[in-house]
Amino acid sequence: MKRPIFAFFLYLSSVAMSFAADKTECKAIAMQMINIMGAQYVRTSGIFENIFLYLPGLDDLTVMCGPGKPSISISKDGEITPYVLAMGSIAANIISGQKDRDALKKIALCIKRARMDGFESANISTRYVNIDSQSFLRDGGGTNFEISKTD
Repeated sequence: MKRPIFAFFLYLSSVAMSFAADKTECKAIAMQMINIMGAQYVRTSGIFENIFLYLPGLDDLTVMCGPGKPSISISKDGEITPYVLAMGSIAANIISGQKDRDALKKIALCIKRARMDGFESANISTRYVNIDSQSFLRDGGGTNFEISKTD
């Protein structure tokens, strides 16, 4: 008996969701970002129910609820300003639930390493968070960094 193709996709969706981050934790992180950073809710989207937020000065601010632990993704086209780094530091404190005094310096260092690296990517960990960065200078530049809680 042939199974319809949508049954296969339903199966894949259920498997993927079993590895997804806790939705309650994702929503709590988003609420903290709204209350502490002044971000605005935009939408929830995708199979993992990622939460998209808006904050002036950033091109993208997302609570990622995919496989594993929740994370926060921040993107900015062009030059990275102290404001972007400060928002990254606040996001690190929210995602970890700790005051991570090294987060600001480590985010800046991770972005610097990504720009020096021919692969345009780097990662660094602090005591409380992991930071993954993709950054480049060509065509006006752009940076994305994702912050997740350490194990």
